[in-house]
Amino acid sequence: MSSSTVLGKRKARDNSPTRRSRKRFSAAELYNPTMVTIVVSQAGVVGKDENALSEEFVVPRGLIRSHSKYFESAFRKQWTESRSKTLQVDDVSPMIFRIFVAWLFYQEIFYDEERVEPDNTAPCTSGQQSNSTALEPATGRRTTSHQEASADATTASGSDMLLDSDYDEQVAKAPLSARCHIDPYDPYDAMTWPWIDLFELYVFSEKYDTRGLRIKVFDLIQLRMARNAMLYESRWLPDPDDITYLVDNMPQNSKLLQLLSRYYQAQSARAVERRFPKLCRMPSSFLAQCYLQSMRFMQAKHCPTCQARQRHTHDRAHTWEDTVPAQAIGPCVCHEHGDDLEEAAECQERWKVRMQALKDEVAQKADTVATSQEIITIVP
Repeated sequence: MSSSTVLGKRKARDNSPTRRSRKRFSAAELYNPTMVTIVVSQAGVVGKDENALSEEFVVPRGLIRSHSKYFESAFRKQWTESRSKTLQVDDVSPMIFRIFVAWLFYQEIFYDEERVEPDNTAPCTSGQQSNSTALEPATGRRTTSHQEASADATTASGSDMLLDSDYDEQVAKAPLSARCHIDPYDPYDAMTWPWIDLFELYVFSEKYDTRGLRIKVFDLIQLRMARNAMLYESRWLPDPDDITYLVDNMPQNSKLLQLLSRYYQAQSARAVERRFPKLCRMPSSFLAQCYLQSMRFMQAKHCPTCQARQRHTHDRAHTWEDTVPAQAIGPCVCHEHGDDLEEAAECQERWKVRMQALKDEVAQKADTVATSQEIITIVP
């Protein structure tokens, strides 16, 4: 199934090896910017209220056109939206669009909590974060369902994990930071956000063809998955509801889904048994992808050519890259660099710095744990 069929907005990605062309800009939009109004709501989303509250965003036309091929096309002169300078977007959360607008101006992903907003579009605060898309009927806000991660966080000292039937009781007793996330929620640090918020932002960047934002969000997700795997032994994986959202809104060949399946297929048998009730709620297509990744890993693991990290032609179903741990996968798997070697080199360098900082963090935490476990003997 092509990405254009599932996403509906952006065209199928061009994976040709040609150099990515540089966009030409009009300086007139800088000297005398034309402002456009974008009315955002979720009225067109299946299962949402058709009378859902909307929010208006007034942004410079040149700015939004320069970062999104969809909006560039929508505000061309021959279209009605260009003449009226107003565009209706009915399949995006106002919260997600607000993050997008902030990224347009600052090229950073954060959420400004100071702006007054309708109750039903309020962001997940530290007390109401969720790894689930379940909604409360009364308020429409996301709520924290019983999560395996909260139980993981409270038993990280080495005791056995609780089964799903004990989650509710465990969550109620857990401290707020454990119920919400491993790290305290920070609206200015997207690494602490619920998975669903990052996934919604990524789907938005795909639908509205915003390449820069797409790369930024993918990097965040990839770095966070690697960090969790190194610090918490992959025990903080996205919930089935989060994966279902991605499967419903992304093509099956999505690089993001492939990355997530690599992390899931690497779980130990005990972890799978412990989470079996939750895994049964996973979309069948995603479980099939995890199974496929497992088969590729096993074949590559027993392939002499792959063990030597060489290319072979006897079996195209696997390569030596299938044995690489998920957290060691390179950063450019979804970046669409083409043959822009300069951009790819800059990307690799940024990732190298981030991974070194992550390794330093892991080493520091290991030293802290080792120090706290030392037994001091006082000789009288």
